[in-house]
Amino acid sequence: MHSNMNYRCRIIIYKIFLIIALIFLIDGCTVIGFTIGSSIDRRTPESESIPYSKWFEVEPGTDIKVISMNGDTSEGEYISADPMSFDKSKDQYRKWYQESGDTLNLQEIDDTVMFKTLNNSYEGRFYGFDFNNVWVKLTGKSAYGVLPLKDIITINDQHNKTITGEDLRNKINLRLVPVSVTISFKMNQDTLSIPAMHIKDIKIKFGRNAKWWGAFIGLPADALLVAVIIFLSNLSFTD
Repeated sequence: MHSNMNYRCRIIIYKIFLIIALIFLIDGCTVIGFTIGSSIDRRTPESESIPYSKWFEVEPGTDIKVISMNGDTSEGEYISADPMSFDKSKDQYRKWYQESGDTLNLQEIDDTVMFKTLNNSYEGRFYGFDFNNVWVKLTGKSAYGVLPLKDIITINDQHNKTITGEDLRNKINLRLVPVSVTISFKMNQDTLSIPAMHIKDIKIKFGRNAKWWGAFIGLPADALLVAVIIFLSNLSFTD
């Protein structure tokens, strides 16, 4: 009789442990981690704009949102920011210059200009610029090249039209002039390449995965708890 009562007590204890285990499985560490992670996700912005001058520095494979000048939006994986061909650069700059460039005191494409830099002076033809360089074909050289924007003090043409390197850098950063750069990204299975001057904004998309990481971290704690409960319940049946 005493043995039967003892056995029934053990059964009751076992059921209590199982109930506790179920409670923690339903509202335990996994759920707590998921809840905390969800709160973090709600405070995380969906995306953040990248400064114009930093478009070259985005890591390949980053999820981005590209907003064109007309407001169209595309999403995909960033590939690269690449220099245009010289022909495309010249066509882009010439069209832009005819529409608005003369008002900004800039040199015309193909103009012969004098570049004064921190260390030297160069004469050559002006072919455009990217975020960090002026594109030139130096007099007496057969190949095209670049001069770092940061080193340029002034650019002066044969009509005595002069712009300082600082002013040019400011105009580029303020998006007043077109840079000779295309932005490439993968959208679905297609690779798109868009001139930077046609892009209004690029945003990095943030993953909102904290809730799943929280649940993942909480799961082992719940598993350990269940293992302890099973171990203790087995002990209760041991003489």
